[in-house]
Amino acid sequence: MSAEEREAFRSNAEAKLTDPRFATRAQQALQELDRQIAAEAAALSEHVRSLPMARRVIEAFRREPMTATQQRLVRVLLDHPHSTSEQLTAAMGWDGQTWHMHFGMMCKDREALLWPAEAAIRRDSNFYSGILAIFEDDRWWTIKPEVAEGLAELGIRPAKVGSK
Repeated sequence: MSAEEREAFRSNAEAKLTDPRFATRAQQALQELDRQIAAEAAALSEHVRSLPMARRVIEAFRREPMTATQQRLVRVLLDHPHSTSEQLTAAMGWDGQTWHMHFGMMCKDREALLWPAEAAIRRDSNFYSGILAIFEDDRWWTIKPEVAEGLAELGIRPAKVGSK
């Protein structure tokens, strides 16, 4: 079932929960749908766990392609290694540390297809940006070499001559 078909199925079943004639069967259908989704997620997680990092990157972004903005986030980092969040944000044409927030969300959305994020040092959360990037000296961002290798295979490489 596609994601759209699952969503339609879920909506239909949830609508029937309020009708006593269908409530039991609707609840069973929702539970089965949830079990199926969980089983597929576990199988996918097991599959990617056995792959080298570069292959995981390829698999993650083939299964869940980047948006145009996400491609820009990655390209800005590839084109500006050893840059601060502010510098990367400015390269996007944005303000503040917006690059960091969007990059972290992109990583978080694919965490199950990549590898777990480490705990953040300065806040009570996970460090999602650290899935794909290295944060050096609490200041400088660089793409992880294995990630760059996987991205290159997807056709995403630094644009500047001499960029890593």
